[in-house]
Amino acid sequence: MKILANKILIFITTLTFLLLAQMIMYFKIYGQVFNNYFLLEFSTVCLFLTPIFLFKKNKYSRIYCGTIFSLSMLVITLNMLLYYDHGDIFSFKYILYLSEISKSYNMHNVNVLYIILMILILASYFFIISKINKKVTEEGSYYKLGISNFIAVVFISLLIRIPINYQIINEHKSEKIYENMNVSEVISYLAFYGKKSSLEQYGLYNHSLAEISNVIDRKVNVDSQITTIDDYFADENNR
Repeated sequence: MKILANKILIFITTLTFLLLAQMIMYFKIYGQVFNNYFLLEFSTVCLFLTPIFLFKKNKYSRIYCGTIFSLSMLVITLNMLLYYDHGDIFSFKYILYLSEISKSYNMHNVNVLYIILMILILASYFFIISKINKKVTEEGSYYKLGISNFIAVVFISLLIRIPINYQIINEHKSEKIYENMNVSEVISYLAFYGKKSSLEQYGLYNHSLAEISNVIDRKVNVDSQITTIDDYFADENNR
């Protein structure tokens, strides 16, 4: 069906541009074009993009992919700018201290060329996506075919991860600190204590997911501790 061909083109275009932007980031920060476990990152990006096969209308596929791509480009640009400024990379925990950071950050250290380059990539992506959409108007009955393709991409992506997950666990099994950890826990640990190494090894998406998980866990733990302390003092005052 033409609509399926359209969605596959949107999928491939988004995947290609995401990997291209990541290649630029990795080259500027690490002097290499991909993260160490490239197939792990590739499969994660594919899993993020697969929901487009569940949308009947291509309008929603474009909105979804466009949102994913725009947010990814924002994080990639922030990584490059922070590394250029003082050798750092973006962390989602910085969002908790956004007001303090905005006051202290020196805008004169911003590399304008990085911003222009990322804007050009972003504009090129949306231009191509809009052209793909104009080629196809037929929709028809799609759901069974869409679900089949969704399942196929998810299955292949998960299959790719099996040997990589085994490799990661096998490489860390001799280190006591990683004992009894699964792959997600290994990445989360490294994202917390060595974010640059985590990004270099596991890729933008895997690192970012681990970072977001760490930020949420930390906030929940802090809120829980505050509640416990408040309850303690409330009990003391009532005695």
